[in-house]
Amino acid sequence: MSTKSLDKSPRAKDPISIPETGHEERLTQSLIQLMTDGVNPWRKPWNPSRGGCHRNLVTGHCYTGGNPVLLEMQMAVRGSELPLWLGYAQAKEQGWGPQKGCKACIIIRPQFNQYEELDEDGNPQLDANGEPVITTWVSYKPAAVFNAADLHGNGIEEAITLAIGDLKPMPESQRLAEARAVLHAWPVPVIYGGDCACYIPSLDRIELPSSRSFHSYEAFLATHAHEAIHSTGAAKRLNRDGVTGRHSFGSESYAREELIAELGAFLVTQRLGIGSNSENHAA
Repeated sequence: MSTKSLDKSPRAKDPISIPETGHEERLTQSLIQLMTDGVNPWRKPWNPSRGGCHRNLVTGHCYTGGNPVLLEMQMAVRGSELPLWLGYAQAKEQGWGPQKGCKACIIIRPQFNQYEELDEDGNPQLDANGEPVITTWVSYKPAAVFNAADLHGNGIEEAITLAIGDLKPMPESQRLAEARAVLHAWPVPVIYGGDCACYIPSLDRIELPSSRSFHSYEAFLATHAHEAIHSTGAAKRLNRDGVTGRHSFGSESYAREELIAELGAFLVTQRLGIGSNSENHAA
């Protein structure tokens, strides 16, 4: 069987977009309001007592992909610090429900789709080996989850306490050492010294001030992560226009690339258990 992947299937109008654009619009407006209020939901210090990664209250599953960013933004809108979530059906199974007036948060779930290619006569199209040609693509569907703090019912407080109490915070020295090891494993050389942090595409090199120049070692590592995300856009990697092209400061492509680096650094630092709050990141 031959399989090929598509970003967009000819049988789907737009399989990689979220069909309910109202959710996207509301989330975008919430983000704009946060930024207007001076809140950057993904640039914040690490708080080991907050409860760890964004995860499902019942299963303990950690959300991945872009969902931690979506949940962090929506948590900031609510002024919450509890990264525990649950879908309505799951909550109902436990005998819990959302408190009056609480609104669900939207995440996205990937759905893998496939269909068999047909020839002009409507018969299965075969590859060189005589196997059916199967086209696959990924679509994304919005899903609603509630923050655990917005749920009520018998046993909810105990479940939250148990979910947070199960965590055994890693000693700070170990967290920082492991984070440094992961960042140094990225195959882009780093030059230390000077007074600026940047990625130089022509040299495929990251330049960072010494760690003593930062207000904390976590900020130093977070800046390293930010520049490492820029380096993923090099021509020999993802070939992003914001990295490989020549763009002036403040241009649309420059802003887009900085947003990619900010969000990427947040995902990396959250996974490593360090703060993403760094005064050296481009605002």
